[in-house]
Amino acid sequence: MLAGFPPPPEQARAQVADGPVADPGGEPVLVWAVSAHGGAGATSLAARVGFIGDAGGRFPSGAYPGEDRVVICAAETVAGLEAAQNLALQHLNGLGGETRLLAVVTHPVHPGWTGAKTPVEIRGMLDLLDDPGVPWRLIRLGFDSELALTAPDQVQQVTPGEVAEWMRMDAKARRRATRSRDSLAASGVVAAAADLVGLAAEPPDPSPD
Repeated sequence: MLAGFPPPPEQARAQVADGPVADPGGEPVLVWAVSAHGGAGATSLAARVGFIGDAGGRFPSGAYPGEDRVVICAAETVAGLEAAQNLALQHLNGLGGETRLLAVVTHPVHPGWTGAKTPVEIRGMLDLLDDPGVPWRLIRLGFDSELALTAPDQVQQVTPGEVAEWMRMDAKARRRATRSRDSLAASGVVAAAADLVGLAAEPPDPSPD
C-alpha cells in the first residue's frame, strides 16, 4: 500500500505552480488534470469534459479560486503508473499544493488490456493505487479509439446533460449504455465525469494526515 510511504525523490515530483493555472476569462473549471508523464491523457480528458482543466505536469497551488481540486492522469504502462504513484505519494505527503486529490485517472494503451485481460504487471500497480487506505479514487477509462485518430480540439465532448443522465441511470441502464460502441459511455468517460462531479461535491476528509 502507498499510505505511510515517504515522498518520491525531488526529480520524480511534479512542480507546484507559483501562480494561477487558469486562463483569464476562460471557462469555469471544477477539477484540474495533472499529467504524471507525457501522454498521460490529461489534455485528452480536458478536451472530452468541459469542466476539467489541463494543468499540464504541475499541481495547481490551490491558492487561487477554483484551483483546489485535482486528478492525476496516467497511461496504464509500467512507466506511466510508476509516475502516477510518485505524484500520488508526493500529494499524500503534503507536497502537492493546497489541493485535494480526488482521483487517479488511468487509460489503457491497448484495446485488449481491460478487465480480466489487464496484464498482471499493470494490475498489480493499479491495485496499489486503488488501496482502501488511500484518500482518492482510482478511475479506469476504457480504450478510446477516437483520441488516437482525432486532434484534442476536435473530439466529441461530454455534455452536462449526458453526465446528469448517467447519474440518474440505474445499473442496468448504465450497462446498456456502455455496450453502444459509438457512445462516449463505452469509453468510460461519461462515468468518469459523473464520478468526478460526485467526488468534488463531497466534503474533504477530516481525518488527520
